[in-house]
Amino acid sequence: MKIKNSTILEVRDLSVKYCSSEKLTIKNFQLDLCKGDHLAIIGPSGCGKTTFVKTILNILPEGSITK
Repeated sequence: MKIKNSTILEVRDLSVKYCSSEKLTIKNFQLDLCKGDHLAIIGPSGCGKTTFVKTILNILPEGSITK
């Protein structure tokens, strides 16, 4: 069975900032995820992995700013 590679998630120029911080946690992030792709989110502590997932799931704390 061949999987059609249609885009299921497209992120363009995502920037996220928590209200209590003046610094962007995520700046100008981009991602294309197609049907059948695998995604691993890895990186050092504090690089924005959890913030990215919370943004996609729309569960950031109140007052967070996304663009």
